[in-house]
Amino acid sequence: MSENKNMKVFYRPVSDPEGIGYLDKKLVEFRNSREPKTTGNPYYVMGEPVGDMRDNMDQPSIDISKGISEVEETIAGLTVWVSEPEKQTTEEKKNRPCVVYIHGGGFVGGCAAAFQNLCKYLSEQTQAIVFNIDYHLAPETAFPENIEDCLKVLHEISKDSRYLFDREQIYLGGDSAGGNMALACAQKEYARTEGQYLKGLILFYPVTDLTMSDQDWKWDLKDYSGTEQEMESHCAQSLKGFEPQILKLYLQEKAKKEDPLVSPIRTPDYSVYPDMLIISAEYDYLRPQVEAFAAKAEAAGNQVKTIRYGGMNHAFVSLVGIVDQAEDALREAADFILSRSSSKAK
Repeated sequence: MSENKNMKVFYRPVSDPEGIGYLDKKLVEFRNSREPKTTGNPYYVMGEPVGDMRDNMDQPSIDISKGISEVEETIAGLTVWVSEPEKQTTEEKKNRPCVVYIHGGGFVGGCAAAFQNLCKYLSEQTQAIVFNIDYHLAPETAFPENIEDCLKVLHEISKDSRYLFDREQIYLGGDSAGGNMALACAQKEYARTEGQYLKGLILFYPVTDLTMSDQDWKWDLKDYSGTEQEMESHCAQSLKGFEPQILKLYLQEKAKKEDPLVSPIRTPDYSVYPDMLIISAEYDYLRPQVEAFAAKAEAAGNQVKTIRYGGMNHAFVSLVGIVDQAEDALREAADFILSRSSSKAK
């Protein structure tokens, strides 16, 4: 366990003692075996290569779940993948948790289908029903309509009696840009209901700050060990400088970058958030801002568990079935949910 200011960060090292301080061997093998990135897609929007970005966004994964069904449905006018255990009784369904998942992809790419193996394994581990949303992407759909897409699905499933689950056990989850949007949804729901009914947030390396200032955190390559090696160095800074492009495509001058819905680290009152599990990756440009957000939330009195996964880079959790740390992170998410479900039962 390490300390980040006054916050406890649980460090989950790689399994190989000789590999500590470097990328995990399985991740290295995966990266070395990947097909090279493609270029030349002619789809440009606002002068940016959106086609190339989308073509290289999604990562492979393996379905390691058992006994989980999946179906593609239309909810609130959006495509949503619904995963749930196959052999639950009606009573079990009524008492199970619900997870609404918002996929990552820099606000401009990714798709729900690419995250289904993640969602199915989470459903198996929690016995929850999981809704995985294909929200409209930027730049064709700009802020805040992407967030409203997710809220529409949340509201629809909450009132639709066809979906059986405990309405007091609703969790929002998301990775990267999806984690940013989950935080925005939590803020808006708190304002709408004048309270926080969400049971918790599960955030995998969320984007928390698009202001490009050093007010709350600082980035320095020296804070990443092992970066004398090319792959470690590349992973640690691969997203560095992404903010202007994302602001241009996603925000489109519809809000200021300091808006807490855009940069949640600027949230004035952290009581708008429920309990949180926050996962960071050792070799991720976002790690300092992710852990700075977690520290601010904990200092404000929120219940937060923060885990830094050693040897991992950004987006590692989507590599379920490929790297062991992805499966471990999803089990941590399941424990986060189940511990709150069991406390409710008491």
